Amino acid sequence: MEWGIKENRIAVNALFKYNKTPLEIFNLLKLLKIMKKFVYRTIKRFKEFNTIDDKPRSGHPHEIRTNSNKSEEVTSSVCKKWSQILFTDEKFFTIEEKFNRQNDRVYAHNSQEAAEKFKE
Repeated sequence: MEWGIKENRIAVNALFKYNKTPLEIFNLLKLLKIMKKFVYRTIKRFKEFNTIDDKPRSGHPHEIRTNSNKSEEVTSSVCKKWSQILFTDEKFFTIEEKFNRQNDRVYAHNSQEAAEKFKE
């Protein structure tokens, strides 16, 4: 049998039932490379839920994917996604855009020449 998290929880719980403090449990189980946080969480889990099992998980359960249902799911999801997308290469331009002085550049050697070119 392989030693895992469940066995660690059982060991922590057994020592807790024999009125050992979390720090004593941690020192006794150092060889198992159990962290102090693990001991406190396991004791808290046992006090709250009266079990050492994992907490129930939230969210959608995973499905086992086989070759037969995988291909059907992929094709149906791709068709649904592509039908909702609108492709266009046109850009929307406004009739009167906001004036930007940086777009009006005048190259001149002095300010008089610039003033003459700006009048044009």
